[in-house]
Amino acid sequence: LSSPFQGEGLGVRVGFVWTRQLDAHAGEIEPLGVRPAYQRQGYGRALLLAGLRQLAKRGAERAQLGVWVENTAAIHLYQSVGFQRLQTITYLALNL
Repeated sequence: LSSPFQGEGLGVRVGFVWTRQLDAHAGEIEPLGVRPAYQRQGYGRALLLAGLRQLAKRGAERAQLGVWVENTAAIHLYQSVGFQRLQTITYLALNL
């Protein structure tokens, strides 16, 4: 599911959330984004909750998502609705 979010009365898409079913009981939210001008106004929470509702409608009993460790605002949002840190993944890069 790709779900753009149009702010009430704004006439502009302020963010998006993508969901996918991982198996019969689990789903994933990734990515979720809100345009910078609209951040910290509740749109991220609204998108997150909409994504979770979509996963639940498809039978998911649990959800997972990924977030950069530096994105403390997103981590706070996710934890505020009940997400818990499961693991930390290290990404490696090589300049070519």
